[in-house]
Amino acid sequence: MAETQKKTRLKITYRKAKKSDLKTLFVLSNKLLRFHKHFFPEIYKFNKKYPSMQKRFFEKNIRSSKSCVFVAELDGKLIAYTLAIAKKYSPPIYIWKKEISLSDLYVEAPFRGSGVAKRLFYEVEKFARKNKANFINLGVDSKNARARRFYEKMGMKDFRVIMVLKVKQ
Repeated sequence: MAETQKKTRLKITYRKAKKSDLKTLFVLSNKLLRFHKHFFPEIYKFNKKYPSMQKRFFEKNIRSSKSCVFVAELDGKLIAYTLAIAKKYSPPIYIWKKEISLSDLYVEAPFRGSGVAKRLFYEVEKFARKNKANFINLGVDSKNARARRFYEKMGMKDFRVIMVLKVKQ
């Protein structure tokens, strides 16, 4: 890992995603879906519509001023990305009116723990400040202890728990 850390400090660049990144973003998002599927195979699935839906989702969010898609690049190859979306949120019982929903944050396995996720998270925080958001929220799989620890280190706290029950047909 020390070699990887040394290499990443020297050559990793962080930037906004471009339309030309779509193919690789799709590959990375598929890896993220497979990662989630590992924890909850009964919930996550690929279907025929997934590729076209995901392509449209990335295209829309790369273009939108209400979205933030950032990538980490090493030697011209994308190794990580994050996607966050600004939303107005005003249930009468909550004090905040605008939030950033962190949809995805994925780092290729060899670069986990090297600071890449932290830097991408900081980009989301900058985006939140720029959009005058009150909070950043995200969903994290309950079995993904590593991700939970990371987000807690970044200052995030549990707010709500989503529980599921598969209904037998």
